[in-house]
Amino acid sequence: MDAREYIALLPVERTQEIHLTGIQQFDDRWIAVLRGAGLSESLIAQFAGRWQDHLPFTDADWEFTAWSLDQIARGRWGHPWIIALEYGGVGPLWEAVTDPDILATQIPRLAAMIHACQVPGS
Repeated sequence: MDAREYIALLPVERTQEIHLTGIQQFDDRWIAVLRGAGLSESLIAQFAGRWQDHLPFTDADWEFTAWSLDQIARGRWGHPWIIALEYGGVGPLWEAVTDPDILATQIPRLAAMIHACQVPGS
């Protein structure tokens, strides 16, 4: 079952909040970033090869977000009072992977998508 099929089984008409995050595999690129920041190999080993959230959106994340907003616009999901972007975090690992330029690019793009979403009754 894919994510859309799974979500369709949930009580989406009662949606109150949506939390969005980029999901990526901690591959060699991310490992190099962590090493460049001087993080320990034991910490890096905890994340290497794993799927991790709170990272920049990928093309797949943008597509899934567009689909989700379309579900709201069509009245298939409830109208959330908040849509939150979850990116980065606290501590040395998150300081290493969080890029202010990503925020400067992705926040306006997401805001435009949300504002373009015509919600029934609004």
